[in-house]
Amino acid sequence: GPAPAPSGEPGGSTGQEPRPTGDPAGDVGEPPAVDPTTGEPSDEIPINPTAQYTLVYEKQQLKIQARCNYPTYADLDKPEVRVSEAVADLGVFRTCSTGGVAVFQIDTPAASVSEGSLATLSGTDCVDRIRTGPIADGAEVPIKQGNLLCLVTSASRAVTEGISRKVVALEVVGVVDEQGTSTATVNVTTWNIPR
Repeated sequence: GPAPAPSGEPGGSTGQEPRPTGDPAGDVGEPPAVDPTTGEPSDEIPINPTAQYTLVYEKQQLKIQARCNYPTYADLDKPEVRVSEAVADLGVFRTCSTGGVAVFQIDTPAASVSEGSLATLSGTDCVDRIRTGPIADGAEVPIKQGNLLCLVTSASRAVTEGISRKVVALEVVGVVDEQGTSTATVNVTTWNIPR
């Protein structure tokens, strides 16, 4: 994919390099579920309450900026900001009205977490939250400091790219709205979905 923007550029990462702690990026995790009507990979997450989710990245900080009519997308498998919508797991949008609101758009299975913190969540916790309290597909979630979300990355993209599908915990640690631009600073922790 495209290289992340250098540190300091709008929408770029903080300059910290991801610290892989789990399987190499090329290791393929659990095969995704298959839609019986199309035979294509499905983004429905297989639920295995006894699975061991392997940590890949811990508290990787991303800065995601969006302006009115100019959304920014993030690929949470890597993690990387300013990617094409086709490879994105998450979009950041800002409404154009006065007092515009920034929102996450999420098109994969996800859940909002009202209790806990990024430091205390595990991959198993996130999967359980998604199973028991999912957000609707295509939902727009207002971006507020302290928001904590769990989601899974795209099954079809994992197959296409030959990578492991991930469970992601994302915490909003800062939001700045100025001059028609919203910047969300988020910390992301990811785990490989096991075979």
